[in-house]
Amino acid sequence: MMFSACIQPDNLVFFIEPGESILDAALKQGFDFSYGCQQGVCGTCAAKLTQGKISYPHIDPIGLEEDEDHNDFILLCGAVPESDIELHHAGVSAPWQLPIKKASYQLISMHNLSPKVVQLFLKPATMDFIHFQAGQYVELFTEDGEHRPFSIANTPNAEGNVELHVHHTADNIFSTKILSLLAEQKTLLLEGPFGRCIYRKGLSLPLVFVAGGTGFTHSKAIIEHMIESAPNTPIHLFWGAKTPDDLYMNELPLRWQKELPSFRYTPTISRPDNSLIWQGKTTTLPKLVTELYPDLTDTLFYVSGSAPLVQEMLRHAQEHGLKRAFFFSDLLDLM
Repeated sequence: MMFSACIQPDNLVFFIEPGESILDAALKQGFDFSYGCQQGVCGTCAAKLTQGKISYPHIDPIGLEEDEDHNDFILLCGAVPESDIELHHAGVSAPWQLPIKKASYQLISMHNLSPKVVQLFLKPATMDFIHFQAGQYVELFTEDGEHRPFSIANTPNAEGNVELHVHHTADNIFSTKILSLLAEQKTLLLEGPFGRCIYRKGLSLPLVFVAGGTGFTHSKAIIEHMIESAPNTPIHLFWGAKTPDDLYMNELPLRWQKELPSFRYTPTISRPDNSLIWQGKTTTLPKLVTELYPDLTDTLFYVSGSAPLVQEMLRHAQEHGLKRAFFFSDLLDLM
C-alpha cells in the first residue's frame, strides 16, 4: 500500500512507496528538502512528526539532538512510514511552486476545434516568459483587467509556447473580449503559473483522469507529458460532455488508445440525440467511473471540470475506497 505525506504549514502532499524513506520519496517527486549525509548522522533532515507511524529499518537515527523527543522528531532520510503521515517542516519547496509572473504573449494561430471551442497557440513576446509544469494553469486578462483561469493544454517547452482551449459562445462576454483582443492586437497578457495538480514523477500507481468539457485541457497536458517520460504507466481517461461535438478532440485520445497498450479511453455524453449515431456511453462521469472501478484503493485521481462534477466525483470516489490525498483538482483549492 502506498502512503501519503502531508507537510504543514503549507499543506504539501506527496506519496511514499512501500519500504521507501520519506526523503527519497520527496526528492523523487521534485520536492526540495534540506538534507545532508542521508545516513542518519548529521540531523539536517529532522522534522516533526505530528500524525502517523514510522520505523527505521535501515539506519539508527543517531542524528537526533538529545533535546529532541524521539516521539515527535524524525530523520526523513531513514524514516519509513507505516501509515499515512503528517509532518511539520518549514522551508520545503514543492515542484509546482514556480515563480509567478505576468507576461505578454503573441498569437501564433487560432483554430475552431468545434462550434464552441477555440484553440489558441501563443508564444512569449519576450524571453521573460512563464515557466510551468504539465497540469498547471494561467490567468488571461482582458484590456479592462478582468481575468479568468485557463488550463495550459501542452507540456513545458524551451520556447515557452502555450496552448489554450477557450470555450466560446455568443453570450460569453469574457471569451468575446479575449478573442476580439487577439483579433485586433494579436497579444494577450497572461499571469502564472498556478495550480498543484501536476504530473507526479516516479510513482507506480495507475492514474485515472476525469475531464468534463474543456477540462480535457488539463488531462491532455499531463497525459502528453507522461507519454514522453513514462509511457508504460497505466492511464484511463474518462471524458464527458453534453453532445458528441463537445468531445472536440475525440480523435486524439482514440489515437493514444490505439498506440499505447497501457492507455484506455472512455468517452460519454449526457444529452444523446437520437438523430446522431453515437455508440458510446450515455451516462454521468461519476457513475461511469465507479461502475468500472468499484475499488479505487491505490489509484491517483485527476479531475477537471465544473464544481458540481468535481464535488460529485470526490464523493463517489471516496465511497469506493479512494483516500482524499489521492484526489487532485485545483478547483477544490479555490472553493
